[in-house]
Amino acid sequence: MNLEQPCIRISVRNLVEFILRHGDIDNRTGGADKEAMQQGGRIHRKIQRQQGAEYRAEVPLKYQIACDGFILSVEGRADGIIELPKRVVIDEIKGVFKDLKRLKEPQLLHLAQAKCYAYIYAEQKNLEEIGVQMTYCNLDTEEIRRFQEVYTRAELKKWFEELVSEYEKWARYQMEWRAKRNASIKTVEFPFEYRDGQKKLVASVYRTILRKKKLFIQAPTGVGKTMAAVFPAVKAVGEELGEKIGLALREQQEVGSVQDIVIARMIAMELVEGLTEEERRILAIEYFSDTTGEVSNAFKCRRSRLRRKIEESLGIFRKKRR
Repeated sequence: MNLEQPCIRISVRNLVEFILRHGDIDNRTGGADKEAMQQGGRIHRKIQRQQGAEYRAEVPLKYQIACDGFILSVEGRADGIIELPKRVVIDEIKGVFKDLKRLKEPQLLHLAQAKCYAYIYAEQKNLEEIGVQMTYCNLDTEEIRRFQEVYTRAELKKWFEELVSEYEKWARYQMEWRAKRNASIKTVEFPFEYRDGQKKLVASVYRTILRKKKLFIQAPTGVGKTMAAVFPAVKAVGEELGEKIGLALREQQEVGSVQDIVIARMIAMELVEGLTEEERRILAIEYFSDTTGEVSNAFKCRRSRLRRKIEESLGIFRKKRR
């Protein structure tokens, strides 16, 4: 296996769901909402704690397959591995809302996950056969029902290789698309003229990504923080330094940021054209807040003139809107 080849990583769950996904109008197999997920996690841990000394919980497993031009790494975490005197059993725990009495056999995707773990572990430990146990627990009643099956390594190998072969087609498409994406990103230039301090900010963000560190930035409105963060992140993706970019925008509640937001909105409404920086500062502080602190008479006069100017501008703006 050539370790210098690019590697595509995929979890066992994502692999089986991608290849073996099928429809079902019954959505009570589990819960996608946060509360149900927390309840399922609690049930998992409770069942695992009830097992004996031969039970190992949350065992990480990984298996790499050499494909043409890349390596496919299948990774996951087995809920439990039971090492019995006669054989090893892979335990896969699933929390469901369905009535377990109506459950005649394990669900296809659930069993496929367990079979993947079973094959990987059998390969790693050179086991000729291995058991699979599906443990279903009703999230409401905590009733438990188990299904058990024994597989030879040969039949698991045949099944797993067919599964991987189906995914390899998609993985190859991913590799080709990634190469085109990276080539395109390398030709991208910063789309605007750099503002004061913006180029330094772009360089700092890129260095932070390269070094896998954290960067905290505080800068006033108008510097171009968003583009200064997004652009180097995109360039980093093109250099294979990451695959996804997360961007969360929210309005800060600090006084200074609120003032900046006020000014930005009024600029968009063309209401502060011609105002000096000092006038804008006064406007942001005073016009949109009821300040009870003591201020000088001169300050009050400037504030009053600004208010009249804004009110006049608002009147003009409203007429334009009509």
